Amino acid sequence: MNDELRIFIQCRRIRNSSRRRARPNFTGQNLGGQGLLEAVIALGIIITGVVATLTFAIASLSAGVVSESRIIAANLAREGVEVVRNFRDSNWVASRDWDVGLDTTKIYTLTWNETAKKMELLAIASPINREPFRVYRSSASAMYVADVTGNGRTSFFRGITLSNICKDGDTALCPSDRIGIRVKSEVGWERRGALSEKPQMSVVADLYKWR
Repeated sequence: MNDELRIFIQCRRIRNSSRRRARPNFTGQNLGGQGLLEAVIALGIIITGVVATLTFAIASLSAGVVSESRIIAANLAREGVEVVRNFRDSNWVASRDWDVGLDTTKIYTLTWNETAKKMELLAIASPINREPFRVYRSSASAMYVADVTGNGRTSFFRGITLSNICKDGDTALCPSDRIGIRVKSEVGWERRGALSEKPQMSVVADLYKWR
């Protein structure tokens, strides 16, 4: 009886051992799949962060370029008004009529007078395109001028127009009885090789014949 019992117990042990060996073990496979999924998610997060950072950097750079252009354009436009103002004041100093040389029928830009060391008005006769109004950077004085020779080309264009300010608003009395001149200095610049149809920056000032 004891022999039969031992044989039975041994058979049960062999059968249980076979069952344990036949049971598949998914533990290692589960760990491998979970690690791959985590790697894919982490890679997606990293790529999203890099793309967002690059997008922000490009937008900031573009905004910086536009801001710089607007600052330069504003200064160029103000300079146009100040040169006309100085022209009027110079007429007074020289005991001339205040508006000598200020022709409302012409369109002006500015040029650098190296001899006199100052900016002066330059009338553009019958312009057929914007190119005569292009602004150049002087290699000698670092001033923004309209002279092409020996100067660096910029993306800016500047035009100055004058209009009569008439007494009591009566245009019939102008220009013989004008009391002032309205100066409009406009500046535009190219972006990506294209120039807007309208000036992006303008400064307007009224100059009168009294001191």
